[in-house]
Amino acid sequence: RAKPAKPAAKAKAKAEPAVVQAGPVKLPVPPASSRCSDLNDVEKCLAVMKNLALEAGLKSAVLTAVPSEYYSQSLEWRRDLLGAPSIHHLCKSMIMENTKLTEEQVAQGYCKYACFTVQYTARMHKERMGWAVRDCVEAARGLAPLARKHYNMRVVDESLNDTLSGFPHNAVSPLGLATPMPMILSDEIPKLSGGVFFLGGGHVDIKLRVDCAEFVEVFKPGIAMFTYDD
Repeated sequence: RAKPAKPAAKAKAKAEPAVVQAGPVKLPVPPASSRCSDLNDVEKCLAVMKNLALEAGLKSAVLTAVPSEYYSQSLEWRRDLLGAPSIHHLCKSMIMENTKLTEEQVAQGYCKYACFTVQYTARMHKERMGWAVRDCVEAARGLAPLARKHYNMRVVDESLNDTLSGFPHNAVSPLGLATPMPMILSDEIPKLSGGVFFLGGGHVDIKLRVDCAEFVEVFKPGIAMFTYDD
């Protein structure tokens, strides 16, 4: 008598998002003597960042000085000041650390630090950030995937941020990072209308507008979904 057919395997509740792996890239890093974090003069910092944009081949970069009350104002006010298409075009870059890695794993090439760029209107999803690092960075390096227990992504503390990025809080920019590290871009940013977005420009009073396609070409970030769905 024929054996009864095995029940079909249950589908996974939700598939993990597709990603674009980060590519190798070498960008210019300014000497310590010209770090924008050491400069109180906005005009001098503008000059440094404009030179870095030219050296990197970021032709679409537009750096704009903003009033000192910028961060005390609403996203709508900032949008209008910068001429952004919407508040969703306003983004930030954050240095994140995987606190679960051992020294041995770091020595093998697993990613300890990464620069994430995300919209101000989005909420970062800790578990998805771990997937993004695994799939965008570590897979590109040919490393075997680690179990989820090996990922715990958190924002680095302020002093470490200043050391790794070379920029103070609210000024972090992928352009001119003091420490080369993988970059990961939210997959929502390339979907924005107009093809541009705005982010930190190396000084708390400077913002950078850049063409998204050119940003991806120059910085070769990994692109992944690492925010909540709402």
